Formats: sequence, C-alpha cells, structure tokens
Amino acid sequence: MNIKFLAVSIVCSQVLVACGGGGGSSAPGQPGPVAAQAQPGSVGAPPPGSAQPSSGPSVAIDAAFSNLYAAAHNFDRTETDPNNGNVYNPVADFAVGAATTIEGVSVKSAKVNRSLTKNGVLVQKSSEISYFQTGPYKLIATQSQDSSLYQAVSGQNPLPASGMAGDSGAFYNATVYDSADKKTVLSTSIYKWEISADSATTLTLCVNSTTIFPSLSGTVTNSECYKIDTNGAVTGVGFNVPK
Repeated sequence: MNIKFLAVSIVCSQVLVACGGGGGSSAPGQPGPVAAQAQPGSVGAPPPGSAQPSSGPSVAIDAAFSNLYAAAHNFDRTETDPNNGNVYNPVADFAVGAATTIEGVSVKSAKVNRSLTKNGVLVQKSSEISYFQTGPYKLIATQSQDSSLYQAVSGQNPLPASGMAGDSGAFYNATVYDSADKKTVLSTSIYKWEISADSATTLTLCVNSTTIFPSLSGTVTNSECYKIDTNGAVTGVGFNVPK
C-alpha cells in the first residue's frame, strides 16, 4: 500500500503543540520525547522544502484554513506504514469555542484534541485552545489544556487568498512561555508555508517550523501538511510519525 497522505498531525500541530510520549502530553512548543528528536520520520505528506513547480489547480488557501478552525471537524483514520508494517491511528477533533478577547484583540477560538496510537498503543496526545481571527486567518495565541504553557504569535503574514503548487512564503513567528503571564520564554519558532502538487483537484499546503529551545542544543524542525480541495475545504492533514 502506497500511503500518499495520512489524516492528522500529531507530532507538531499548526498551533505548535508538541505531544509527549507514552500517553502523556506537553503544551505549545514544549519539547516532549518525540519533538526533541532532530527529525521524526515523515510519512504521508511532503517534507519541508518539497514544494513542486506549478501543477494542479488553484485553491482557496486562506478560506480553507479559516473554515478548518471556525467549524467542527473530525479526522480519524487508520493507516499502515508500508516501510515497516506499523499501524497508526491518528485522530484530531476541532470544536468551535467561544469568542473572547486575548492579547488585546477580539478573537474566535477552537479546541483541538489530538491523539495517536501505534499498533494499538497510545503514544501521543495533546489538547489546546487556538485563538484566531478570520478574513484573513490570523493565529493570535494558543493555550495548552494539558499545562499552563502559552504561545503568542507575532510578525504574521496573511496566507494567500488562493495558491498553486510551487508557491511559498513566510507565515509567522511564535514564542512559547511558561504561562499566560509570559514571564519565562521556553522556545521561539519561525513558521513558513509552501504549496505542493497533490492531484487534479487538490493541493497540499505545508506549514514548516524551526524551533529553538534554550534548554536544547541546535534546533527542532517539524511540518504539518493540509490537503485542500477546489471547494476550499481541508480534506486531510499529513503528519510526522515518530521513529
């Protein structure tokens, strides 16, 4: 079986939740046992830096992202890695939250729960609230539901209204703190996006991050990839599988 695209991001989400191992979890940007590795094995979606020359349709990128976080979505799928026979069941639930004010601006919110089992054993999970605006989509902050860790976003560039394979650009910067009081910095990240060819009716948008943790040497890279169709809907989310 050739796995072209798996269903859900687990290792590092678009809102920067790096999951812990063994059924535990960490919060936005905090290095769990998986995220602290140099580069998890990539299954399904294209790895960072793989944007292809223009091919396939033009799709509504910003609207798809806004719709994903502004409405309830569930991704639940079982796939077998053809390289080693491991069976993965990634699950992600997006639930609409209440409108509120955070970082001094009015925002919408969504609660996102993720889990991953490998051969029937829970290996990762996370839960967070994403605070964002739409028209265009703009991530403002993320609050972990597993701990007090808090992420604030800055320097954000809007996603394109529409895009084609080969397009890419800077997205945003993020800082993770020990709490919403923002007294202690735990990590800083730079995010970029790129679009790759997928099919005659879909494209793949990858959000790639490079994160620096003061407690670790070097950097940690991750990627979450979204399959977007010509109707402006996210139909799948690619993820990194831990080694």
